[in-house]
Amino acid sequence: MLYDRRAVARPPDDAFVRAVTREIVVRANRLSGCRWAVVIGDQPALEVVRMTALLGERAGVEARPFFAPQEALTWFGRAESHAS
Repeated sequence: MLYDRRAVARPPDDAFVRAVTREIVVRANRLSGCRWAVVIGDQPALEVVRMTALLGERAGVEARPFFAPQEALTWFGRAESHAS
C-alpha cells in the first residue's frame, strides 16, 4: 500500500496512531505480510511513521517512511525508469 501524507499539515496524535494500530492488529490474519509505504513531507511525520511501524510489526505489517513516491515504489520493486 502506498499512502501519501505530504499534504497533511501535521502528524496525527499518539491516541490516533494507537487506535489505528489496534485495528491493524485485529486484522492481522488479513494484513500479515503487507508492506505499507508512507510518503511524508516533514521530520515530525517521520517519527510517527517509525512508531506506527514498530507497533504494526505485531500484525506482521512492514511499514516504512519515504520523502518521495519514487523511493516508495523502488522499495516495492515497482520503480519505473523515466527516459530523459
